[in-house]
Amino acid sequence: MDSVKTGNFIKQLRNQQNLTQKQLADKLGCTDKAVSRWETGKGFPDVSYLLDLAEILNVGVNEILIGEKIGKENLEQINNAIIVNTMSDSNKKINKLKIAVFILLCVLLISAYYIPVAIMTPSDTMGVIFFHIIGSFVISFFTGFVNLKIKWLFPIFCFVCYFPMMFIFESMDLVYYALFFIALGYVTQLIATGVQWLFSVLKSKIKKK
Repeated sequence: MDSVKTGNFIKQLRNQQNLTQKQLADKLGCTDKAVSRWETGKGFPDVSYLLDLAEILNVGVNEILIGEKIGKENLEQINNAIIVNTMSDSNKKINKLKIAVFILLCVLLISAYYIPVAIMTPSDTMGVIFFHIIGSFVISFFTGFVNLKIKWLFPIFCFVCYFPMMFIFESMDLVYYALFFIALGYVTQLIATGVQWLFSVLKSKIKKK
């Protein structure tokens, strides 16, 4: 969807209706600044305004979305294209959100590993390692709910992030903990994926009733 094209279309239709930006805004229950942003292509009408806007301007919602009148011969084709584009935009936004959540979990893992090390005393070593185990378990579990293929690389990320601990604690025995985090990560992710699948099955069965 082209916000500039839609904006010019809204302006053209508003002028045809002999409405000022303020009058159109009053009919919609928004501000004239919002209408001005739409018409200059700096913004796009919120979904909540589209039906009323289409009714006031005597056009279809899809015509506002594409910024032009739709002929009857092209109606079905354009409507299908709008649906596909809308779904594509929605999927892109969802994927961006998933990636942001995944990155946040990666940052939380690094924090769970290194913040306790930064504030510990020599007598806290075993407590810090225990915290590392719990942190790795919990965060790996949550990554299992993120529907991204890269989530299966997270246990390896756990290993890579934990590897420097061997030099911080001056103990190569910690390599076993690092390897344990890989196994733990995949197990917890599989559990989370299974839980997610179970919820989806139950949800579908409830809808059928």
